[in-house]
Amino acid sequence: MLDGWGTPGYQMLAAACQQGSDHHTEYERTGDVRALDRAVGLFESVLGTAQNIDIRATASNGLGTALWSRYERSGLPADLDAAIGLFRTAIGLFPHERAAMLPAFHANLCGVLQLRWLRTRSEEDLTGALTAARASLAATSDGDPRRASRLNNLGFVLLSVHGQRHDAAALPRRWRCCAARSAARLPARTSTPGSAPTWPRRCATGAPRRATGTPGCCTRPTDWRARSCASRRTATR
Repeated sequence: MLDGWGTPGYQMLAAACQQGSDHHTEYERTGDVRALDRAVGLFESVLGTAQNIDIRATASNGLGTALWSRYERSGLPADLDAAIGLFRTAIGLFPHERAAMLPAFHANLCGVLQLRWLRTRSEEDLTGALTAARASLAATSDGDPRRASRLNNLGFVLLSVHGQRHDAAALPRRWRCCAARSAARLPARTSTPGSAPTWPRRCATGAPRRATGTPGCCTRPTDWRARSCASRRTATR
């Protein structure tokens, strides 16, 4: 394998994943569509070359988050559908492992399925979002700073379950999520002088860094609900 752990090919593809992540971060900071296009192009290029499953998982997640952002800007359903498929692909690469980044992949899958459900009201999407939210939370330890946002994710999906299925039991479960979220350790908010503090929005995509070759878990918490609500307000920024 030309991109086995520690080889020059691996390092090159890992660097490309990191560059893609940096371009996506630039887009989220500036709104520059050219940065988003560069992120999409880099991740697509990596997926067209990589054989290493850790690299492929990182690139699939990265392309999924970039297409998620593009959907929120353009409103094209094909981008959202592709993002859902990419997150599922990333998860499916580790069928028998508890890889460190799997909770982030599940959280992102939950986010895009919930976002598509807002448009389609598909029972399949709602069930998938609920399953993904539970999987992400189950793999997140009590002391993890991302636990609060993942409890929040599950709470919002349960609220959707109550609304669509008229499931009375969903509301008490949501209240328990809210109570647990309040008790969980929240991540630090970021702010600049003269601006309101902001929450990081979704799981970051970084190049693999661990000595095992397994990509490190995303360092930023997932708060996809803020993006979902923004998408309902407007399809463009």
